[in-house]
Amino acid sequence: MSAKPYIDIHTHRYVSAADIFAVENIFAADIQAFRKDSERLFSAGIHPWHINESTLEKDISNVEEFSAYQTVYAVGEAGLDRICKVPFPLQEGVFTRQLEIAGKLLKPMVVHCVKSHQEIISIYQKTKSKSILIFHGFNNNLQIAGKLLDQGFYLSFGQALLNQKSNAFHIFKQIRDERIFLETDDSGYSIEEIYAEAARIKEISVRELKEILYSNFQKCMKGIQ
Repeated sequence: MSAKPYIDIHTHRYVSAADIFAVENIFAADIQAFRKDSERLFSAGIHPWHINESTLEKDISNVEEFSAYQTVYAVGEAGLDRICKVPFPLQEGVFTRQLEIAGKLLKPMVVHCVKSHQEIISIYQKTKSKSILIFHGFNNNLQIAGKLLDQGFYLSFGQALLNQKSNAFHIFKQIRDERIFLETDDSGYSIEEIYAEAARIKEISVRELKEILYSNFQKCMKGIQ
C-alpha cells in the first residue's frame, strides 16, 4: 500500500508538493484572483474579522459562486469571534448564511471560533444543518472538545501541539482519531513538523497518522453528516 499524503486542512500559504494536500484559505475579497486556478485546493469564506456591511452581499455572492468549484474543498473560514469589533449579531447572520451555502453545496465548513462555541452549536441546531464543521486551530479544554465532538464536528490542531503547556497538547491524545485534522494555518511550521509531534503524542507512526487523516479527509469530502 502506497503512503498517503499529508493533509493540511487549513493553511494561508501556497504549498507545492506531491505528498501534501493543502487546503489553502481564501478570503472573500481575494476570490477573483483564484477563480481560474485549477491546480490547488481551497476553502473560501468571510472571516468574522473581515465582515463589511457595504460589500457584504457581493462577498456572500462571490463565496457562494466560488465555493461551487470543484477545487474548493470547504466553505470558510467562517465563524464567530467574541473579541472581534464586528457586532456579534452581524457575525451570527453572516455565519448562518455561509452555513446555508455549505449545506446547499454539500461541502464542509472550516470554522473560526473564539469564545463562542455554544453560540455556534445553537445556530447549527437551530438551522438543522447537516454540514460537517471543522473547528480549526483548536486549543481549548476537554470539556469544550467533548461538546463539539458530541455534535459530530471535527477538531483541527496546529502549532499549539508543539507547546507542551497548551490545552491542545494535553488533550490531543484523548481525541478520537476519526474526528481530527492537522493544519499549519499561518504559523511558521511545516505540516511535516506538526504531523511528527502529533504522531509522538498519539504514540503511533507518522505513516499511521497519515492513513487516519487521509480517511477523515475523504469522509469530509462528502460534506454532509
